[in-house]
This record gives sequence, C-alpha cells and structure tokens, in this order.
Amino acid sequence: VDAPRLSWLGIPLIYKNELMGVLAVEKWQANFYTREQMQAGLTFASQAAISLDNSRLFEDSVRRATELDQRSQRLTALNRFTSTLTRSLDTDQILTATAEELFQGLGASRVSVVTFERGQNLWKYTLPRIRAKLPRILPDAPIFNRLRESQGIFNTDDVRSEPDLVSILEMLGDQARALLILPLVSGGSLNALVFVQLMGEVRFSINELEVARTITNQASIALENARLYQSSVRMADRFAVLNETSSLVSASLNPEEVYVSVHHAAERLMPLDSFVITLFDETANEVDAVYLYDRGKRLPGEKVPLGKGMSSKVISSGKPFRIVDATKDTATDYV
Repeated sequence: VDAPRLSWLGIPLIYKNELMGVLAVEKWQANFYTREQMQAGLTFASQAAISLDNSRLFEDSVRRATELDQRSQRLTALNRFTSTLTRSLDTDQILTATAEELFQGLGASRVSVVTFERGQNLWKYTLPRIRAKLPRILPDAPIFNRLRESQGIFNTDDVRSEPDLVSILEMLGDQARALLILPLVSGGSLNALVFVQLMGEVRFSINELEVARTITNQASIALENARLYQSSVRMADRFAVLNETSSLVSASLNPEEVYVSVHHAAERLMPLDSFVITLFDETANEVDAVYLYDRGKRLPGEKVPLGKGMSSKVISSGKPFRIVDATKDTATDYV
C-alpha cells in the first residue's frame, strides 16, 4: 500500500504577470515544507517560468515555420497543377491530372473519376491502377442525383453507413472508409465526380478539404475552357461543311444527285444510322419518302397521307421534332 502523502506544496508559475501553471511537490511526512522552502520555490518557479515560456515561444516558431513550409509546398503544387491545366484543352487529360493531383496532395489511398456522358454514368479512371477494365457503366446511385442537384461536396467517415452509396460500393472497394466526393461542374451542369478515399481510421482535415476545393475549382474552370474551345471548333467545322456541301448540292439539278449530296452532307454534320428525305405533295395531301437509306443501303420509299408518321408532325408544325427514347414514347406515330 502506498504511503500517505501528508505534505504538499504548490507554487505558481508566473511570467510577465501571467499565470502559466503550477509546480507541485509532495512528501509523506507531515509539516515537512517550511516557509523558507516555499520562498526558495517561488524564486525557482520564476526562473522555470521564463524557461518554459522560451520553450513555448520556440515551439510556436517551429510550428509556424512548419505551417509556412507546408503552405509554400501546397502553393507550389497548385501552381504546377494550374500550369498543367492551362496547357490542355482535352477533357480526359484534365480529369487525369485532377485525379493525380488529389491523390498526391491529399495522400489518398484511392481516387476514382465518374463522368456523365450521353445519359450514362461512366466509371472512367482510378488511381492507383486496378485490374478492372475501364470505363465501366455504373448504376444510377442516389448520390449521383443528390450531387447533381446540390453541386456541393460530400464527406463521410464511413462509406458503409451511407445508404446513397450502396449501389457503387464495388467501385469504392472493400477497405474503403473515409470518402470525399467532389463535383466538377462545367456550363452549369455536373460533368464528373471525383471520389477521394482514405483507409483506416483517418479522416479528412479542414485544410485538406480546402485544398481539395481549390483543386476541383481549378479543374472546373479548365473543363469549361475546354468545353468552349471544343464547341467553337465544332461550330467552325460545321460552317466549313455547310459551305462545302452547299456548293455541291447547288451544282446539280438532278433530284437523285441532290438527294445523295444532302445525305453525305448530313453524315458529316451529325452521326446517323439511317437517313430519310420526305417531300410534301400539297396537291395529293401526301408525304412522299423520296429518299430512304437504312442498314447501309438505299431502300424504296412510299407515300403516306399527311398526318401519319413522324415527318407529318414536322411538316404540320414547321418546327424541329426530337425523340430522346423511342421505347418510352407512346404518343408518336412511327409509321
């Protein structure tokens, strides 16, 4: 059994009229500490307070120097990343560079990129490289719709506790724990999501969240620049094709030659599997399919009464008409 400590002496640590703490000593004998010892303790405590304050100031200076060095390293990395983005107008290169920067800058265990293209959710890229063949189509996870609406970040310390992530756990892997999802927005629309993962019990700090936001903001700007550039290139290409084909079409007065020229021009302007030219016979009130090309060959067309078929809809309204998914459109007459 420990002996009782009957004597105790506490001496304040005071420096520059500020209380820093207490020096405490104990002794098992009663009435052990004298007033002389207390006075000596006060003198010693004042010297100890000076040393402790110097030590604290040194620790603060080291901490500030470390923070300054880390901030300088982050700025250097961000400047390098920004320089990389400004040299590229290719979407895939921008996404790859963003994933690599987040992987290195946040010390992540895995970074994956999911893009949204032509109505599909594509798991497009992962660091480190995995054996799975990419890109791969992913199901419509609730987290996609959630971030498409909010366009904000998503952060969790345990992916297995999030119901919105259940359908994409295969992409995240068995060891996934902490997860940060960052949106890449261009033209006001969600173009991609970047999934940054940590293993074990670690979580994302506030500084890491700020770095991640800065990186994805730069990437979003680069994606918007790439989108505008590609749009201008496509527009220039269309004008070039239109100028070229208009001269070819007007060079002939033979209807069949004109039909073929229009067909070839349309193929250059937009992807297509079949092509039809219909003309309205106002006298007979009929729609005549004068040119029909499908499955790689020319097919005979036929006349149908106005009001029947999709061409009638365009002729009647005088406006373009588009069908996004014919399997879900029950109102249109396709005959």
